[in-house]
Amino acid sequence: MAERITDGPPTLGSALGIALRAYAEERGKVRWGVCGFLGEEYAPGATEPHRVAGVAVPARKTWHRRTHGALDTSRAGTWTTRLTPHHIRLGEVVLGEWLTSYG
Repeated sequence: MAERITDGPPTLGSALGIALRAYAEERGKVRWGVCGFLGEEYAPGATEPHRVAGVAVPARKTWHRRTHGALDTSRAGTWTTRLTPHHIRLGEVVLGEWLTSYG
């Protein structure tokens, strides 16, 4: 996986993204594999939050408004601009060793 890193040392997001893409390419069905890796049972309903958002997400929680629509990839990678450099570094400090141990 390391050979996939082309723009300098990996960050938390790039390392995780690289690992997930490589896992998907090698094993397929990444959703099931990621759930298994995390020790969680795959729940197909988790990919359709809009089906329960009307009853599960109170209207006052406007920051969850995207749960009312179908999943899409439009926000993939936006953490790089939404998180501050400080918060990204915190994530790397907390998860970096763990991610490194899994390649």
